[in-house]
Amino acid sequence: AGLAALAAGGGPHDRFAHMSPEAMEVVANASASSSRPLRLEEIAAWEFREASLKWELHNNLLGAIRLFGRSAQKGFEVGEYCFRWGLYHELPPSDIEQARRWYSRGARMHHKGCTTMLGKMHLVQGNKEKAVEVFLQSA
Repeated sequence: AGLAALAAGGGPHDRFAHMSPEAMEVVANASASSSRPLRLEEIAAWEFREASLKWELHNNLLGAIRLFGRSAQKGFEVGEYCFRWGLYHELPPSDIEQARRWYSRGARMHHKGCTTMLGKMHLVQGNKEKAVEVFLQSA
């Protein structure tokens, strides 16, 4: 079944969920007004939304990464989890090798942010050929 999906044009990471901010808002509103138990996808979307808020508004990066990780364990926005770890490792004191490792993981899942950051890292380090190769993946 997996090979048939690849042959039909589906990528190996098509099973991972990606949700627009508008859709996450719908999930948040539905879960707040509903008396039924939340589905796993809804819980993952809620965790992702909370992680985004912690990251952007509260500057609680490790708390946010923990929530991104919980969401990613449920198959929701796994590439974004890798992207946030990459960004975290670029902060002082930076660990560029760890950042590259996380961006590489996300790029393998076709996450645009990870692919872009990985290409930029190669470009800054003077590896133009590798940077072009990575940038072409995201085009």
